[in-house]
Amino acid sequence: MTSEGECAFAKALLARFCACDRARWHAVGEAERLSCADPATGERCVRFVRRLRTAALFALGRGPLAHGAQLRLQWGGLQGLVQAIGRPDHRPENVATLLAEAEARYGTIEALPWEPIVRAVAACRPRRKA
Repeated sequence: MTSEGECAFAKALLARFCACDRARWHAVGEAERLSCADPATGERCVRFVRRLRTAALFALGRGPLAHGAQLRLQWGGLQGLVQAIGRPDHRPENVATLLAEAEARYGTIEALPWEPIVRAVAACRPRRKA
């Protein structure tokens, strides 16, 4: 899913669909890479994305995900999470804060209401660059 220390929401952050105050940007040659400044927050994000990947198998298929499918998983998952915590008009501006709020509300990442989150992944069609 992610390399050690790599941000679990790197695709969505690099595409500028959302932001995170814990993300640290690194230039590697001509590419940009993201890592998490806080190990506990990074672990929460990894747990969310792994659980979401399992829950969204029917929507995204098995096996390695192409870039677009990873983006759908990350961005659609965040959109679904916003709806699941009862803030449908809120844009997920800060991934770390959103996941901390969801975990505080439901107790654990595993206890989140996965059905509406997975529906958002299945419905997600990230905008194409012009």
